[in-house]
Amino acid sequence: MRIIARMWILIPCMVFGCLLSACSVVGTAASVTGSVVGTAVDVTTTAVSTTADVVTSPVRD
Repeated sequence: MRIIARMWILIPCMVFGCLLSACSVVGTAASVTGSVVGTAVDVTTTAVSTTADVVTSPVRD
């Protein structure tokens, strides 16, 4: 019976540990995705503004 009692203590701890690791994996994936998306947005914004400058520069002159 002692082994069963110890298992009842271990199971929630294992579940909790799995949840924590899953949360950390999801958090890491989210931060990586966020940085990739942010970089892509920066690159796109820079490209668009550069293109706009090139297109409108003859008009300004």
